[in-house]
Amino acid sequence: MSVIGEENSCESTGRSCAGRLWVRDFRNYAEASIDLVPGHNILVGANGQGKSNMLEAIYALATTRSFRGAKNADVILHHASEAEIGITAGEQDTELKLTYVRGGRRWAAVFGQKLPTVHDLIGRMPAVVFSSSDLEIVSGEPAERRRFLDGEISLVSPAYLKAFSGYKRALEQRNASLRKIREGELLTDALDPWDIQLAAWGAVLRASRIDYLVDIAALAAEKHRELTDSIEELILTYTPADEASTEEGNLNKLVKSRHQDIGAGFTTVGPHRDDFYIGIDGTSSRAFGSRGQQRTAMLAIKLAVVIYWRNKMR
Repeated sequence: MSVIGEENSCESTGRSCAGRLWVRDFRNYAEASIDLVPGHNILVGANGQGKSNMLEAIYALATTRSFRGAKNADVILHHASEAEIGITAGEQDTELKLTYVRGGRRWAAVFGQKLPTVHDLIGRMPAVVFSSSDLEIVSGEPAERRRFLDGEISLVSPAYLKAFSGYKRALEQRNASLRKIREGELLTDALDPWDIQLAAWGAVLRASRIDYLVDIAALAAEKHRELTDSIEELILTYTPADEASTEEGNLNKLVKSRHQDIGAGFTTVGPHRDDFYIGIDGTSSRAFGSRGQQRTAMLAIKLAVVIYWRNKMR
């Protein structure tokens, strides 16, 4: 595998300087490294040589996640107990490292100093990926679109990541309590602390998602016009599952839904059931868009995310 690079100076382009990407016992690599130049870098190699694995390493260093949805153990070479990926990048030669431990917890380091949590890597090196699985964001279930929003906003907002983590924990606890109440093991007032937490965290999630999507929608519509020569219009609109928009409104909705939720055994209201509409010329891309239209819509959205990142970094 080789790299084709576009030689540009950091000063003249305004882009982040690149450096070296390296992996050890990661996927199919016992040990490998790639020198990256400022500007565009293109990985060239035969099928199965590991190009996507290198891209996965870059994305994991930027987001702590695999864009393939891989579990931690999946990326460790079969005979190894650990896998390491790292990059030296930027004008200050920032060094990021992520270590996977078989049967243990991952850990991350910057300049050789271990970080308190892996998530402290987030935001240090922006990365956006466009893969075939991203088409599910357009054509798939609402959970795919929520996952997209939650993932992207978490990369730019530590406050959102905190709210998302808090909401997820409270939702799991409330759902477990609902099932115990249904079985007669708990009283209904056991839901009180979880309702309060869900109401507070949920208000943050919904407001942040709406604000982010407003920004992305405008950028994506512009990119979509460029891609289609203004033949089609792309529209992105947040569609909440219920009308509650404040912490107080969320709490009232949760309390009112308790009887229904106990019967169902899970929480039926809240931002974890929201969606966002992707439309082309006023019709749903999910329901009526061709595969080509869905791909173009998703490409426009991803390009919008790139522009959003660039604007945030200025």
